Amino acid sequence: MLDLFKAECLKLKGTKILWLSVMILVLTIVLEFYSYAGSSKYSIDRDGWNDYFMSVVILINFLTGYMSYYILTCYIYAREYQEKTHIALFTNPIRRTRIYFSKLLVIYMYIAVSLLMAFVLSTVLGTFITIRPLTFEIVMYQLGVFAKMILMHAMLIPIISFFVIR
Repeated sequence: MLDLFKAECLKLKGTKILWLSVMILVLTIVLEFYSYAGSSKYSIDRDGWNDYFMSVVILINFLTGYMSYYILTCYIYAREYQEKTHIALFTNPIRRTRIYFSKLLVIYMYIAVSLLMAFVLSTVLGTFITIRPLTFEIVMYQLGVFAKMILMHAMLIPIISFFVIR
């Protein structure tokens, strides 16, 4: 299974779709940063860190997370059929479940890493526009929120992979 995981990672490395997926998430965070930095309606000093993080969470969950993760999932599964390698994969003595779960593991790892990087990037950018302290309690609470986001997006991936395979 680890060999299949490594092979999937190597196939995904350097692809344009991976860069597109990353850019979608980065642009989301930068957009939210600019709305807080340039607008008098939104302010971390007035609203607090939790409102800032929750606006990032809402934007990722309802707009860009689905695009980013589903585009990548569709690409990973559709590539096998596009390149006609699925026929060779099914003739090898590798179970289909191992192939399927290795692809899922790649997507899950991407979701976890990208959401944790989104948290770090939004934290770093937020510290540039406020002097309000970022306490340990806020960080731990928001890490819990982002962990739930990782779980939510990870649970939705098998549904979209079913539709991609069909």
